[in-house]
Amino acid sequence: MIILYIFFPLFLTSIDHKSNIEEGLNVEIDSNAKIIDLKNKKIKKLPNKLKTCSEVKILDLEENRLTNECFDIIMELKQLKRLTLVDNMINKIPYTFCYMNDLSFLDLGYNCFKKIPKSFKTMNIKFLKLDGISRNSRDKEISYSEKIDILKIVFSMKNLITLSFRNNRTGNIEMDLNINNNVRNLDLRNNNISEVPSFILNFKRLKYIDLTNNKIMTIIPLNSLKELKHVRIEDNIISNILPGTFHSLEELRISLAPETSFPLLNINKKQALKTLKVVKTEILPEFAQEIFKVHTIQSLTLSSCEYGNMMKGIEQMTDLQKLEIYWKNEKIFSSTFSCLENLQSLSIFSLKPYYDIKPSFYDNLKNITTLKNLEIDLQSSSYLRIPPIFNIIGLERLIIAGYKIDDLKDFLKLKNLKYLEIRKIKITTITKEDIINLYKIDTTYLLLISNEKIEGNIKEEIRKRRETDGLKEKNKMVVIISKY
Repeated sequence: MIILYIFFPLFLTSIDHKSNIEEGLNVEIDSNAKIIDLKNKKIKKLPNKLKTCSEVKILDLEENRLTNECFDIIMELKQLKRLTLVDNMINKIPYTFCYMNDLSFLDLGYNCFKKIPKSFKTMNIKFLKLDGISRNSRDKEISYSEKIDILKIVFSMKNLITLSFRNNRTGNIEMDLNINNNVRNLDLRNNNISEVPSFILNFKRLKYIDLTNNKIMTIIPLNSLKELKHVRIEDNIISNILPGTFHSLEELRISLAPETSFPLLNINKKQALKTLKVVKTEILPEFAQEIFKVHTIQSLTLSSCEYGNMMKGIEQMTDLQKLEIYWKNEKIFSSTFSCLENLQSLSIFSLKPYYDIKPSFYDNLKNITTLKNLEIDLQSSSYLRIPPIFNIIGLERLIIAGYKIDDLKDFLKLKNLKYLEIRKIKITTITKEDIINLYKIDTTYLLLISNEKIEGNIKEEIRKRRETDGLKEKNKMVVIISKY
């Protein structure tokens, strides 16, 4: 049995004629609007009234059934700056689209076209998204050469700053580019790439590159890219990374093969590294020690499946503000966590069955006055007793999963709590009043397992209590109770 309470305004619209929806006849539009959102309206044609919206600057047409005809109306909107057409049925882009001189943001992802006009080169677009192109096509998938032709045109756009070209299954991207463009942000994730594209060495202003979820094994030296600060290369099989590969990074997210050496201190010679995520099958203490020596790191994520006590020595990271740990067999415990006096967020995710974290671990956390966010997810546990987290009185955001609790009363001790999420939690006793007493929390998600039965609408009571206490009216509460 599942009882679901959802507390936020619900707006229900009933339209009788499906054809009217598809033709856009039932779509209400303010002629003076500067922002128009027609997302997920299931329309095949744009309403003619849209032509009169001469002041619109932002138009969102995501998730509809629009075809090439939509450009006839869109091109009447001369002041349009931001256009979202992702997930429609567009198979051709008109040559004259280049006359949209004010357009700076364009999202054409997940449509049916296989080419873009050469006139794109003259456009002033700064942010372009071409994710999953031709995924909606009923014809065969766009060819490799067609994808390369699109990229050549795109990289010739003089004003382009950001390109997202993810989910296109390009394979290795090989092309000669002798151009001086302004591209600073490049997203090539999920493209079956096995080699870092050498053409990016021409992008001297590149600051951010995302190569996540490809098949890359070796990283070519990128130290000639002096402005490159952010590299994401997770979910690859990196087995070779050389000293001097990067010039001066601020962010690195990387997946490493077990045997891969990692010259982290060389990477951080400029003392600039602020964010580091390392995914490695086996993180040995010696490897972790090299990481903990980089005192500039403010956000650290470690993901591993083997070895224990890899947190020893983390007290050196006095500037650390955010720590995420994903592990299977390690015992995540450190008596020196209280030394992390700037820690604001801690997340721990475990895949090991029946593993609990020692109470002394949480005792150390209560002395960190800056700690605002705590997330503990023991995904494979057998409902362990909830730890003594209620002494960490500064918490504003708490997420826990995989525990057993007696009731909800202890959560009231966390006076500063604004967000509470408890999932896969066995609860011994729960009453209607227990839920209502959480009314001061702005956002609450309770996914509980209990044999208790809760009946009645508690929305009005929560509204009254928040009003009495002068709290904002808009809060959200979701309660799902399943039987054992």
